[in-house]
Amino acid sequence: LGGLNIYSKEFDTQGYILFNICNKLLNFEQKDKVLDFGCGTGRLLKHLKKENLNYQGFEINNNYGSIAKQFGEVRTRDINHPEYNKNGSLELKDNFTEYESEEFNKIISLAVLNHQSFKEASIIIKELLRITKKNGLILITVFLINNLTQQLMKKASCKFDFIKSSIDNFSTNLDRPYLNNAFYEDMIRKVIINNKGQIVEPIYYGEWRGQNSGLTGHDVIVIRKL
Repeated sequence: LGGLNIYSKEFDTQGYILFNICNKLLNFEQKDKVLDFGCGTGRLLKHLKKENLNYQGFEINNNYGSIAKQFGEVRTRDINHPEYNKNGSLELKDNFTEYESEEFNKIISLAVLNHQSFKEASIIIKELLRITKKNGLILITVFLINNLTQQLMKKASCKFDFIKSSIDNFSTNLDRPYLNNAFYEDMIRKVIINNKGQIVEPIYYGEWRGQNSGLTGHDVIVIRKL
């Protein structure tokens, strides 16, 4: 968790790299209202602040959120999560962020969905689309299972060996099902379409597949709100 420790070298370097990737794909402008959903301790917020953008963070872990507040406004909700907020008092459900509908026009969610079940990932995508303005953009990272990745995993070419843990979920550790998850690509596409979103093609498949052409280790999807 080097990216979470604000005193580590990785906090700055990862934040800088991630900001540049997000800026390349979302093209931040001064008029934008930006949300870093799942901001952790603020590695991306720090760089959004440097660019003098109108932004804020959202975090389910109160301890992480309190650290991130040194870099800007952060809303916290004490939502239970088996890995990152075991004593959380709230459950993940519709409208869980409590933001107004269509409040942001650019949203970033990095390394959040891969720590959810498919059901919870679907709730999060639905919520992100709810709070995004029409024609606004959302950038999410996820691990996607499709025909190619299944072939690569059989050849042991992937950096992660995802095991099918349920009808719609793949996990790297069946004893810790929220540690790292992947989902069928076609099912993620359906969730986006069913909630008035459209993928801005192409999907940027990540280096986890054993290839060095990815923007990050994860697969990156940009979504436009219709």
